[in-house]
Amino acid sequence: MRSPSPLALVAALVAALAAALVAAPLALAADPPDTTSSRADFDALVAAERAFAALSVEKGMKTAFLQYLAGDAIVFNPGPTNGRALWESREDNPQSVLAWEPAFAEVSGAGDLGWTTGPWQFAGRRAQEPTAFGHFVSVWRRQGDGSWRVAVDLGVGHDKPERGVGSRDFTPGPAHPRPRALPRSGFGVGVGYGGARSGFGVGVHTGAPYPREVEYATAHQLNSLLATDRSYGFDLANRGAAEACRSLVADDVRFCRDGAQPAMGHDATIAWHDRKTATIDRKHGGKADWMQRGQGVATSTDLGYVYGLVARRENDAARPDTSTYLHIWRKDQRDKWRLALDLESGFSKRK
Repeated sequence: MRSPSPLALVAALVAALAAALVAAPLALAADPPDTTSSRADFDALVAAERAFAALSVEKGMKTAFLQYLAGDAIVFNPGPTNGRALWESREDNPQSVLAWEPAFAEVSGAGDLGWTTGPWQFAGRRAQEPTAFGHFVSVWRRQGDGSWRVAVDLGVGHDKPERGVGSRDFTPGPAHPRPRALPRSGFGVGVGYGGARSGFGVGVHTGAPYPREVEYATAHQLNSLLATDRSYGFDLANRGAAEACRSLVADDVRFCRDGAQPAMGHDATIAWHDRKTATIDRKHGGKADWMQRGQGVATSTDLGYVYGLVARRENDAARPDTSTYLHIWRKDQRDKWRLALDLESGFSKRK
């Protein structure tokens, strides 16, 4: 068989290349992102929290926590520690009842990270009235099998609320848009001519994002989250709570401290931090140190958390006042991290 004439070959190659270029946008195009988080992801998270609470009432705290804590879950006793190891070491006491219910939930755009908060109450025996009350915060992470498990669990105690467990009050958190896919790692059109074998070919390749690209993007946002969390502590100490709130805190921030009902908004946050800062004599060695101990971020990089210890010392002769802290951060419309939860729970004071 004769080889095709050069003019015929060129014409065929040009036609094939044109067809490939027309097809390329179709190959690269992705479905438009959803405008809100998947309702199924949100509903699954809330259902997991309620099932966790129901199991605690039915079978006891130890059974429930060992069922719903992730293998690397963090709880606080009083500092951060592995939750499963702590609960496995505790004796089972099915007669005491820890009950709670979610009053708020928020899920990342990727549907892989979320958090819940709401009231809890404790009764020493099933027949008794509750004797202790508070609010919990749980950070949840989606597992490989699609189930939700607790990654971080922390709470505060306060007096009996007017509307606690059983009120069924619930507010959904802000919806997060589905993340757009990362840019594909490559697009190529290849043309080949086989010479004497009378062959030519045109190939179009559109590469999916490399796993390492996803890893790098997530690591970059995690570093940004940690830097923002450090900036919050610095601003509180050096620029004042009002400026820290203005630049870094969401308008609907939830503020939780031992001994007080949870509050929302900047006013409670500013008032409490200003009172704390006023007790620190920086001229005589007083200071406040935030020490990060762990963190996590959604693969959609729109929701994340940082936990650790904060030690406040009024002066260089005073003992430090130490608390555990949990900060939950969300991205705003300008892609900036904003604090959505500010929780501290103090260590027991030494005599």
